[in-house]
Amino acid sequence: MKKIILPSIIAKDKDEFTNVINKVKDHATHIHLDIMDKRFVSNESLNFNLNQLYLKKTYPNHNISAHIMVNDPKTWIKTNINHVDHISFHIEATKVTGATNEAKALIKYIKNKNKSVGIAINPNTSLEELENKVGDLNQLDKLVVMTVIPGQYGAKFQKDTLKKITRIRKKYPNLNIQADGSMNNKTIERTAKAGANMFVVGSFLQKSNNIKEDIRKLRDLIK
Repeated sequence: MKKIILPSIIAKDKDEFTNVINKVKDHATHIHLDIMDKRFVSNESLNFNLNQLYLKKTYPNHNISAHIMVNDPKTWIKTNINHVDHISFHIEATKVTGATNEAKALIKYIKNKNKSVGIAINPNTSLEELENKVGDLNQLDKLVVMTVIPGQYGAKFQKDTLKKITRIRKKYPNLNIQADGSMNNKTIERTAKAGANMFVVGSFLQKSNNIKEDIRKLRDLIK
């Protein structure tokens, strides 16, 4: 299974976005956008219509993923889906009301738009809770396992999530499992051994003095 590093982008506005993405865009084929509405999590990032960023025109050679940490994923998705290649929404932000299962409806909607789809789960959300809402996870293009309490760069790594990743990998051997949070040269190797094959890297790269070399080192650790 291919192992991929995705630099993450947190930005309050267009100018900050340009500055942050310019640091990493030449060193990766995948870009991970962290969308936060200051309600689902305490931080705010890229909380505006993405059409002003001209993502597909400016970065045509990159796979653009959006990780949406918002209270109303349905509205965000319908507004912004054409600007990205992949969307991962949080299962905790969806509801089951009577016969309406919001998570299943969003998965279907995103797939019908010919985009890839993932679901993100917080550290305290179990595999069983997720499966109870969506069923077989093989329908997803990836599962995002938060390895920190989401919402900001530099949060503390939650080592108990490694056991969760191992359980998921054992049950779903062909599923893309993306670890998101506090990925760096001290945590990424353990996370890869646990079973993750995709890794979102934020502050470690943004603070780097040599991003090209640090990405090379990370790739060596997950081989």
